[in-house]
Amino acid sequence: MYYYTDIEEINIDANCYLARIELNPEETESSMFSKYNNVLHFPDYFGFNWDAFDECISDLSWIDQPIICIVHSPLNVSDKEFLYRYLKCIDDVEKDWSIFINSIDDNPQNAWKRQYVKYVRFYFHECDRERICSTLSNGYTR
Repeated sequence: MYYYTDIEEINIDANCYLARIELNPEETESSMFSKYNNVLHFPDYFGFNWDAFDECISDLSWIDQPIICIVHSPLNVSDKEFLYRYLKCIDDVEKDWSIFINSIDDNPQNAWKRQYVKYVRFYFHECDRERICSTLSNGYTR
């Protein structure tokens, strides 16, 4: 995950698709899925559930730009279980893309896969760093 203090710090150019996400205190899974669908234009088969979200956010092949920056305004989410599930999902997506990219770099026979690489970057405001790190390391308990 990436952090910013001023949105102008984020290097956005023609190779970058910018999506802005604002999660509010009353955020529900359904409303978050709708927000993502609106800014990333998920395929028609998107099912508005966690499995479908994970599948679509892990693909993004319909977006032409190789870099996808998903910029969050400061997190105001009050539902801790929802926040953990969301952060865990996007953390896994970043890790999976990293593994895929490394597998290409480590094996010249995989060079043809480079055309399918998407650099997905999730940006959060610096004020949320501690909460995000704590939530991911401690998990969710009721």
